[in-house]
Amino acid sequence: MTLSHSLIAPSGGAPGTLSPVDYSHSSDGALTLNDVSISEVGVFQLDTAITGGNYLGVDVSPGSSLEPGVTSLPFGRQVPYRFEATVTPGELAPTCGNFSYIGESLSWLTPPSIGLTAVNAQGDTTVNYSFTGFNRLGVDNFEPETIGSDNSNLGTDGNTLAVSETFNAGTLSDIGSLPSGELEYVFSNTDALSYNKSLLARVAPFNPDLTITLDDFQDDDGVGHTRPTSDLTFNPQANFDMRYGRLWLEDTYGPETQDLAMPMRTEFFSAAGRFEQNTDDSCTVFASTSAALAPAGFTSLQNSAGTLAAGRDARAFVLDASAPNQGSVDVSYDAATVLPWLQDDYDGDGSLDNPTGTATFGIYRGHDRVIYWRELP
Repeated sequence: MTLSHSLIAPSGGAPGTLSPVDYSHSSDGALTLNDVSISEVGVFQLDTAITGGNYLGVDVSPGSSLEPGVTSLPFGRQVPYRFEATVTPGELAPTCGNFSYIGESLSWLTPPSIGLTAVNAQGDTTVNYSFTGFNRLGVDNFEPETIGSDNSNLGTDGNTLAVSETFNAGTLSDIGSLPSGELEYVFSNTDALSYNKSLLARVAPFNPDLTITLDDFQDDDGVGHTRPTSDLTFNPQANFDMRYGRLWLEDTYGPETQDLAMPMRTEFFSAAGRFEQNTDDSCTVFASTSAALAPAGFTSLQNSAGTLAAGRDARAFVLDASAPNQGSVDVSYDAATVLPWLQDDYDGDGSLDNPTGTATFGIYRGHDRVIYWRELP
């Protein structure tokens, strides 16, 4: 007997190849074929006919009145055996030059992408998977698991550093000349990842070491990139340092008859185990509107705003001359609101604080270029 097939759906799809194309059927009972395969995705019918179209001199070819062949009911949807997956892991972008601060939100320099090709058990592409109703992949199938922590970089407690993330829906599209059976998912440019800012993260600079996992990846028909299905994982590149940083307001002093400038700098915890000025930081912005004086009314802040250069600004905040008042006033900066990744535990109480500097009016400051001054009789 000959065995043939016809494609019912998708309309305009590839018919694929049937195997086997003939078989022997005895007249004394039923026959079950267990190894019939069709190389494509779709809905099909099977047809049988006597080989040669002639039996004992009688025309039994398809279409003859004595044709003994049988046409099956439509069956399917036939689905792919698995996906061949090609992952481009993407790359995270530093927030400032060659580094980012722990606590800052990281985004993609190049978002990761996953190329998928629907294939049959022989590894041949099933192009009909591109048709509507046969493509059972959606953006929801690409939702990553929680990252949780870095793979190798440790905090001060000896545990891997905690990481937070927000993954948004990316884009899923057909690629190649349709129908191709090939799709590509690209992660969203609005994704955000960050290392949690805490005192446990006060460690030397390190390179991010992260793994993104699509747990038990599969489409809505249960077709995965492996059989049985398994996780799809990859490690995005990150060619920059993560640094534990903080703001520092430098104390200042001078006569009550002159305005006082208070410098501000950024520091990072270095491999030497101490804080150092972050000369790579020409990105941090500041504004006097986020600063406050205590006690209030002793003097006032002039309006100022800018961006640090090489990690410092010598006139970040300027306090008006306090005359006739003499004494000290504290300047605090609301880093918790505007620069939370630059808070630190300044008072040693175990919690992150805003930086504070002290300006003292009524002290003769002298000239910066004078090393020693002596009055002669």
